[in-house]
Amino acid sequence: MAGLAEIAGYNGDVKYYNNVSKVYIEKWEEYGVSRDKTHAKVSYDWYGSWTTTYNLYADSLLCFHLGNNESTSTIDGHDDKQKPLKPIKGDHAGFVPKHIYQMQSDWYYAVRQRYGLPLDSRHLYTKTDWEFFAMAVAAPKVRSEILQSVARW
Repeated sequence: MAGLAEIAGYNGDVKYYNNVSKVYIEKWEEYGVSRDKTHAKVSYDWYGSWTTTYNLYADSLLCFHLGNNESTSTIDGHDDKQKPLKPIKGDHAGFVPKHIYQMQSDWYYAVRQRYGLPLDSRHLYTKTDWEFFAMAVAAPKVRSEILQSVARW
């Protein structure tokens, strides 16, 4: 919302919405990420669980994490036609911090199965659409491994 407010010239709203998003994402990290900071949980109070954060794909489509040409982030590499509205600086320039993308990508590599990436820790089955959303913003090696698993299926 802050980005839209900025484009529309509602400068007073920019600060407000930036603060709201900063507080929300900090709380989500506090409650939604495992204690060892290796993965997102299915539920805030389900400590042994993990989940596929397929909605990171929507965050990336909004250009929050395009970075620059020198970036080593695994989530860069979008088509040259897509450009951020303003320069990206640091880990918290977008709504979801870049380290969350890397954390989840590493986790996906660790929990992938013979025929793909399970949806979460409750079952080994998956949904290919969610699986593809998740791997679209994962590291190239992880993306390739998951795609090969799906192709094997």
